[in-house]
Amino acid sequence: ASLVASNEATQAEIDRIQALLPTGQATSSRLTTFRIATGADGNRFWGVREYEYPGHVVRAETTLYRVAARDPWKVSGFHVNVMSRQELAARTFDFMAEPPAVQAVIAAAVIFPLFILVTFWIALFRPGLKPRWLWLIAIALGVGTIYADTASHALSFLPVSVQLFGAGATWSGSAFDGWVFSASTPFGAAAFWLFAPKAAPPSP
Repeated sequence: ASLVASNEATQAEIDRIQALLPTGQATSSRLTTFRIATGADGNRFWGVREYEYPGHVVRAETTLYRVAARDPWKVSGFHVNVMSRQELAARTFDFMAEPPAVQAVIAAAVIFPLFILVTFWIALFRPGLKPRWLWLIAIALGVGTIYADTASHALSFLPVSVQLFGAGATWSGSAFDGWVFSASTPFGAAAFWLFAPKAAPPSP
């Protein structure tokens, strides 16, 4: 909801949001995410704060903007989500409960880095490997990235991308968000085993 409007419309939005909140006082709160953007159209700040209640968690997303640095901040958006403890418990990460496609991405995010690290170590000490630095760079990077979100079970693919050691895992820290695992194809490591020169024999 946008709160940059007349006082009457703003108060109506505030009343609607208050009706969504659990009864009683929040026991604690924390800032989980924030982002600041500066451009030709001014400055924007986006932040997420979560409030802990005995039986619920409230997520409040606030967007502020100002045209110039000397201007005061104005609220351009404010969104509230409320979930019970039972609903959040059902979203807890459980590998065995994930769909097969998400499980495959998680498994790749574990296996690919191990394969790349072992290959990198062998290439680092293989006698006679030239050009060694070029092989090491190619081995360390995964190409093309697939992402899996454990909260929504959504998959996405970014074909033009590189990822160090072929995998990643991120979590925003929010109880509403799941882990996002990513895996990239280890073309460089595979190419090493297929095409790299074999180790030079020891000198007699």
